Amino acid sequence: MEIDPARCDIRTPTGEALLPLYRMLMEVFPTDRGLFSQAIERNEPLYTWTPYTLYRDDEPLGNVSLVPIQTWLDGRPVDTLGVASVATPVAYRGRGIAKRLLRHCLDVADQ
Repeated sequence: MEIDPARCDIRTPTGEALLPLYRMLMEVFPTDRGLFSQAIERNEPLYTWTPYTLYRDDEPLGNVSLVPIQTWLDGRPVDTLGVASVATPVAYRGRGIAKRLLRHCLDVADQ
């Protein structure tokens, strides 16, 4: 089935909507399975990251998360954002999903 990322929705899942995202992330990052399993068991979001997930209907096709971090500039702390959990399942790679999500996150960061 053809996927046009421009026609898919980008959402920030919360609550029960995090479960399919965590399952997808466990598939893409098997070494982090314990972390995502724990988040599922506790029904809690991970840390302070904000996931931006591309969906076709209710199926997550990819994810990029933004994480608040503090860096130093000229000897002063500066609040900024880091990028985490850039993930696309193998079946959907090479279709521009991560590119669309990263562009979206850059727009969010610019705001």
